[in-house]
Amino acid sequence: MRASSEGRFYYPISEKITFVGRAVGGQIQGWGGEDVRLLDLYYRGGETIRGFGRSGFGPRDLGTDDALGGKTYWSTTAEVRFPLPFLPEELGMGGAVFADAGSLFGAGEGAKVVGANLADSSSVRTSVGASILWNSPLGPLRFDVAKALTKEKYDQEQLIRFGASTKF
Repeated sequence: MRASSEGRFYYPISEKITFVGRAVGGQIQGWGGEDVRLLDLYYRGGETIRGFGRSGFGPRDLGTDDALGGKTYWSTTAEVRFPLPFLPEELGMGGAVFADAGSLFGAGEGAKVVGANLADSSSVRTSVGASILWNSPLGPLRFDVAKALTKEKYDQEQLIRFGASTKF
């Protein structure tokens, strides 16, 4: 049984500057006393908390350095979006500064059964960074540069990330 939710909040600070808040979370449990399979667990990284690689934070097998996924995750974001100075508005380019925080934990019995040297912490991971946003003909795109501020020693960082953005 899996439950996930996400909420976003957009608040105009001025005509061209917007504050964006986001909170997401999820929980998964086995049905009828069954444990959750490793493939069904949550895997999180830079798409959830920028500054971390793909499946870059959360439970990990220290022997193989493989991400093991978790049963519970949450994250929050605070971001300020603004136009880039000296660029024509028609280009559709903007900038943002952000702070992210969250956690992923609860690898479960499946990880212990396979003999993993399990590292699993519910500690909060945080990051800060800046973005370039582009309303391209293919849809909104973003280029993020982020630095992980708090992490576990086994987490994997990623300084630069390209991805899709949202527009409302």
